[in-house]
Amino acid sequence: MLQLFMAISPILIVMIGIVGLKKPATIVSAIALIYTIFVTMFYGKFKLENAVLFSETTKGIIEGAKMVFMIWSAFLILNMLINTGAMDKIKEIIANLTLDKRKQFIIIAFCFGGFLEGVAGAGTPAAIAAPFLVALGIPPVFAIVGALVFNGIAASLGAAGLTTIGGFAAFLDVVDVMDISKYTSFIHFFGALLAPILVLVILWGKKVLDKGIVKFALATGFAYGFFMVLVATFVGAEFPTICAGLGSLIVAIAYIKLFCKNESIPEEYQYVIDESTGKSTMPAWKALSAYAILLVALPAVRFFAPLWFIKLGFAVWIGITITCVCLVSSIILQDVTSMPGYMKTSFCSVFGALIAMASLVALSNLMKTSGMLSVIATFASMASRISLCSSIFRSLWEIWSYVIDKVSKVITTSYVFSSIGLSAAMMKDHSKSIDAAT
Repeated sequence: MLQLFMAISPILIVMIGIVGLKKPATIVSAIALIYTIFVTMFYGKFKLENAVLFSETTKGIIEGAKMVFMIWSAFLILNMLINTGAMDKIKEIIANLTLDKRKQFIIIAFCFGGFLEGVAGAGTPAAIAAPFLVALGIPPVFAIVGALVFNGIAASLGAAGLTTIGGFAAFLDVVDVMDISKYTSFIHFFGALLAPILVLVILWGKKVLDKGIVKFALATGFAYGFFMVLVATFVGAEFPTICAGLGSLIVAIAYIKLFCKNESIPEEYQYVIDESTGKSTMPAWKALSAYAILLVALPAVRFFAPLWFIKLGFAVWIGITITCVCLVSSIILQDVTSMPGYMKTSFCSVFGALIAMASLVALSNLMKTSGMLSVIATFASMASRISLCSSIFRSLWEIWSYVIDKVSKVITTSYVFSSIGLSAAMMKDHSKSIDAAT
């Protein structure tokens, strides 16, 4: 039991610190990493050689930094747009489309976010769409929660079908990928249909719903689900998310133009234009150039870049692509000399996330290499073999596996690895499956 306690102790520190004591993740994750390093240095069962300890810790820090690099690049492009005045023009363009913040939220977080997941994946919707929403005046917590929940629909098929093809790679010899793609889209059709309404209720409460917004949300959700099912059934797993995001975006804009011209908007959800700043004189094409180039660059790099570049990792190639787009856009916006300042400001914005992400990934590496995860898996396997509680434990294990799967998807925004883990966890031989998953 001591070994089991020591094995789960790093997880307990993180959970108690963040959830129980409500301390910042930056501090808690760093403390948990330092504790885990000491455990793997001195505790006999989990003791690692110094070289292995250093290697796994360094590897985790680097992988965590890669993820934050992508977030940094998204903040870089946002800071540039804000400081050049391009964001003010973008706000005017969106306001001319609709002053309803609820519709703006669905268009950016659901439709645009879904498209971003299809062309890039790896948390891109949260990294780009959420800061965009904040710049429009949406509360940060609302922006983050909305982007992540909506991403739960798009990421099941994932970037160019990677979640489906990669996550189920071990089963493709007995199940056709077209069948997996088709049935995944059928299941998520209902999620796509209801997600816009569900997220609005989660964030603003039941009062947010009126006849107009319900119709718009259902129309957008239906369009998203329809395009996803259509492409997944007849084309394959590579393009459903891209087509669903783009198709629903077109339908949402067309719906507003056709049916929402004279619609009254409750004051609470009405976007208020800041008259003090005056009307922007910047051309619309210039203000939108950064996102327009990004929409072309991300799929172009994803499908046509050299393999060695893609192998750098999703977070790296996406971060590099966004940074390059930002540099090109700074030339268009005639603000190249300010880029070093934007880079510094963006780094300060993500510094806390860098500490937390690097610490948690390094901690995870140490738990895996030292055998902590194996001890946890062995205990779970032993419990499942006790005859009196075998069936009960099996059911609980399947439910718990599903919960962990969903939580990991939201936290990491990576459906590939959580799909692999869930597939393994649902196998009958728990001990082998857990070892394979870890």
